Amino acid sequence: MISAAQVRALQTLCGRVFGGEADPRAARLAWVTAQLGREVASFKELRFDEAGQLIQSLKTSLGQPLMPPRRRPSRELAMALGTAGRRGFASAIEMMAGSDDLAAIHELRQRVGMSEESFANWLGSSRSSPTRGRRELRTLADINRCRWALKSMLRRVG
Repeated sequence: MISAAQVRALQTLCGRVFGGEADPRAARLAWVTAQLGREVASFKELRFDEAGQLIQSLKTSLGQPLMPPRRRPSRELAMALGTAGRRGFASAIEMMAGSDDLAAIHELRQRVGMSEESFANWLGSSRSSPTRGRRELRTLADINRCRWALKSMLRRVG
């Protein structure tokens, strides 16, 4: 079955494409029928995969970027993402930080309003650093501790 988010996305996108029609609902249902090759009386009749294909087709026709499908992390990776760097959670395997993790920290740093120099100084300080004085972020535990500290700063700023 189609999800509520997919119904909203389809209605929004179809509104942009078929909004100028005399009967927009009839126009979008005729388009969906033509695309799928079967009679469709309502968006709620669509399957999840059909709705995804229609959304991609509408986004392409409107020139909107397509989001790549999200892949769920493995059980071990999900556990590490949630617990690495927390007190009391020792990990048998240290996971190295990836480029997407570093990009997320960079984006949070910018939202807090820290320059790269002040961020490096903050990481290097032994008193308040989430990395205990190391200036580089190596492991997922370092990334998580830094992420939690920056999010805390964002909450305090408002």
